[in-house]
Amino acid sequence: MPTDWGGGWLKKKRAMIGKVLLAVLGMLLAVTLAACGGERVDRAPTAPQGNEQVQAIATNMLTSYNSGNYRAFSRDLSLPAKLIVDEDTFAAFRTENLSVTGPYLTISSVRPEPNQ
Repeated sequence: MPTDWGGGWLKKKRAMIGKVLLAVLGMLLAVTLAACGGERVDRAPTAPQGNEQVQAIATNMLTSYNSGNYRAFSRDLSLPAKLIVDEDTFAAFRTENLSVTGPYLTISSVRPEPNQ
C-alpha cells in the first residue's frame, strides 16, 4: 500500500516548475543582454564586448536581481531594453519567481556572440 500520497509527484512538479522558471529567467537575461549591444542614437557604435565585460554585466544583473535593485540591474541596458523591462516588470517577475528558482549563485560560462 503506497504511503507517499503524491509527495513524490509534488516534488517532481515543483522541480519542473523551477526548471521552467529558470529557463524563463535565462530567456529574460538573454533578451536583456542582447538589447545591451544595440546602437544608441546619441553615441557612436560601441566596440565589441569581451568575455570579461559580458561576465561583469551578467554578474551585475544577476546579483541585482537577487537584491531587488532595479537601478543596478538596468544600468547596462539600452533604452529599448529598459522600456521592455521597466522597474514594475522587474519587481513583478522577481516577486513571482525568486522563491521558486532561488537566488543566483554563479555563472558557469559566458560566450559573447560576434557582431551582436
